[in-house]
Amino acid sequence: MLSFVPLIVGFLSICAVLVLDTIIKIRMRRTGETGQFLRGGAYDYGSYLKVRRQYGWSPWLAYWIAPLFIVGLLLTLVGFALVEPQIAKWKFFGP
Repeated sequence: MLSFVPLIVGFLSICAVLVLDTIIKIRMRRTGETGQFLRGGAYDYGSYLKVRRQYGWSPWLAYWIAPLFIVGLLLTLVGFALVEPQIAKWKFFGP
């Protein structure tokens, strides 16, 4: 049962990245920046860091995105590697 822990923590970490990214994009949208909201791909967090001091925002939202994503990705991969042998034992079809 403990082999599911890295998988769950990895998914939660990636979800936290999505929440932080959405918060930053909504804040930037409120400042008048257009064109990046709900568009995939690489986002320029440098623009957030440039205007954050004007609005009194914390820089840590942008600083935590990359480490959380890397840790979440690695934990998810480790979790899949730990869980895969257990799933292979399950019998979905046949006797």
